[in-house]
Amino acid sequence: PRQDSRAFARDGLAIDWNQQIAQLHPPIPLIGRCLQKILEDKVQTAILITPDWRAQFWKPTLDRLTLQIVDLGPSHLILTPGKHMKQHGWILPPGYMIASVISQNQVKIKQERNYLEMAQTCTRPNKDCKISGAITSRNSLITQPQHITFLREQLVITDWLK
Repeated sequence: PRQDSRAFARDGLAIDWNQQIAQLHPPIPLIGRCLQKILEDKVQTAILITPDWRAQFWKPTLDRLTLQIVDLGPSHLILTPGKHMKQHGWILPPGYMIASVISQNQVKIKQERNYLEMAQTCTRPNKDCKISGAITSRNSLITQPQHITFLREQLVITDWLK
């Protein structure tokens, strides 16, 4: 394998992505592994360029981590096939390309927002009020992960969520 003079490192999955904002355009088979690394290493911010393919196994994870999406346009207009691609007869990915600003912290923010929305729709704790991980008793419903509490039909949210 030849050395790329513009590359930051040889194996991008082996280095720390928290040192700076990671700008990632991985090969399609490595997109899932990149998202897994972002979750495991708790990467603060990264920009990930991917095809806008809704039916991929990694798409729900990408959506959960995404802070902002920029539509880059059709792949044949923004990507240039390299010498290696041409030699092997490979083609560019079909469809549109997107740049996603992603953060592992976004998962926590979205989970808290979903719990708050769900808690606000549940006016009374009962069978129909579905908040996962909840502990219920006669007049109270307490969700431990998000610290939302129903006490006698009144919603109380701890200070750190406000």
